[in-house]
Amino acid sequence: MSEPAHQSGAVSQSDDVLAFGTTTVAQLMPMHLILDEAGKIAAIGPTLQQVMGKDVLGEAFFDVFCVDRPRKVRQIADLRRKVGAKLVLTAIGIDGEQVGFRAMPVMLSDNSDRIVIDLSFGEQFAKAITRYSLTAGHFKPNDPSMDLLYSFEIQRNLLKDSEDMAKALKLAKAEAEDMAMRDSVTGLGNRRALQTQLKQALSGANGKGPYILMMVDLDKFKAVNDDFGHAAGDAVLRHTAACLSEVAGKSGFAARMGGDEFVLLLRMDMAQLDAVSHQLRSAISSKISIAGVQYITSASLGYLTFEPGEDTSPDQLLSHVDVALYHAKVSGNRVAAVTPELLRQFGDQRALTLDIERALRNEDEFLPYFHPQIDLESGEVIGVEALARWNHPQKGVISPAGFLGVAAKSNLLLPLDRQVRRRAMSQFSALSHALPAGARLSLNITAAKLRTEGFIDSLLWELDAAGLVPEQIKLELLETIFFDGNDSPFIRQCTALREAGFGLALDDFGTGRASISTLIDAPISMLKIDRSFVSGIDRSERLRQITGAIIRMAYHIRLAVLAEGVENAAELQVLSGLGCRYVQGFHFAKPMDAAALAEWLAKSVTDPLSATAASA
Repeated sequence: MSEPAHQSGAVSQSDDVLAFGTTTVAQLMPMHLILDEAGKIAAIGPTLQQVMGKDVLGEAFFDVFCVDRPRKVRQIADLRRKVGAKLVLTAIGIDGEQVGFRAMPVMLSDNSDRIVIDLSFGEQFAKAITRYSLTAGHFKPNDPSMDLLYSFEIQRNLLKDSEDMAKALKLAKAEAEDMAMRDSVTGLGNRRALQTQLKQALSGANGKGPYILMMVDLDKFKAVNDDFGHAAGDAVLRHTAACLSEVAGKSGFAARMGGDEFVLLLRMDMAQLDAVSHQLRSAISSKISIAGVQYITSASLGYLTFEPGEDTSPDQLLSHVDVALYHAKVSGNRVAAVTPELLRQFGDQRALTLDIERALRNEDEFLPYFHPQIDLESGEVIGVEALARWNHPQKGVISPAGFLGVAAKSNLLLPLDRQVRRRAMSQFSALSHALPAGARLSLNITAAKLRTEGFIDSLLWELDAAGLVPEQIKLELLETIFFDGNDSPFIRQCTALREAGFGLALDDFGTGRASISTLIDAPISMLKIDRSFVSGIDRSERLRQITGAIIRMAYHIRLAVLAEGVENAAELQVLSGLGCRYVQGFHFAKPMDAAALAEWLAKSVTDPLSATAASA
């Protein structure tokens, strides 16, 4: 039952008290917005425009502003229901930092669905005056916040002596601008100050080049905050800032971008770069004392060079040097320069990342392909392994090699894996009547997923939604998940999965670092021999010896064995002779979508081994 309007604070659209014309709005509310019927910004007051610092006309209201309270206001329809109610909004101001507003939406009087929103700074009014260089003229005549303005000593002086007040305002403005350009923790310049310095360098106002722009990122800084607390983290940041200031000297400029990321702007040529980067990394890596504990940090550097007058912008320079920094970290080299090839690779990766994000929003492009697993003894299908494919609208079906690596780097692997897994469960459930009793759906599980809190509960919920039970699922764990037999968190998680009814298999055995103790301690029931031990086994005595030893060892510790990558009858014959009972590979069938799997299963009912070999 909905809450009555007099209790919720909502006012109906017909209420004349809150109905204004657009001309009146423009005159009386310099910090206003007018939203059109679609919820896009159709007008903005001059004071609010100065605070935002960018043209937001035509943009959707919820793309520019976030409604912090009430939390349930997320769409334009929600906003219309809150006409006359007080809102708390946030947005990004001209200085790149978050700014908060108090606001109230009302309806215009032209019988349309347009909304006018009156904004104010609320308790942050005094800070906003300094932060955005505002004066009394920026506010509406009846703004109650103006009472606060005249309560300050500085405003009383203005009324008494305008000349003295002008001087005081000028000094206060200069101090405020200086503070607005500095990072509060380190005292270095901030992002805004860096933008100014880069503009001046590009224009030649700071002298001739060449310039070196260097981005510095601390390695494993999060561990400092986690282990010692944020006060210790701030100490590391101040230590790093001192190192950068020393390198910058009087002619350079050092800034903190945010977090543990810093920037140096130096006027020097490449011949000096090696010495400077070595000096900086050595200084940052020196021992510092945190809470009585000696701590050593390290840093990665990305850099580029530019000359005044180049056809570029501060944002583009920072974007390019960030690419070099990322490469320095992931490559392990710790220092990297911007090159055309590096930018091309990053551009390709960025384009692919955006395409993956688009596909994830569509929710119908990433899908499972199923690869049958065969029991050589009975000839039956014991299960199918779900493998991710991307059914791209322009490029067709793409294999995992074409997108999984980028998805992992872009932190998109978990949502992608979730989409494929849920669809695989649903389709397997629909096909279960065509599968032999006891057949299982095999799902690959990453270390990141296994570490996720609530993973088992989430998995059980997904199974229930698909009409499946844990006994119908086999989870294939990459061998690299297990570092050694003492990897107790993973062992505990695997034990909990096994107790819940899931089957566990160790995938790609022989390519990672699993120890014998892992095979004993982990509650797995099957080893999957990697295809590198199967391909060409009919022509290599050494492969036969190694693979035979793996099979015998597995059977001695009561583990089933499945060989992957069986591509011809000769390999199958050798594996069968070595005692391998379960197999999977192109000799029987290629991975296929659900519809093709249904057809394949129908053909293999009478004689699975013959049918699978014929279809391959």
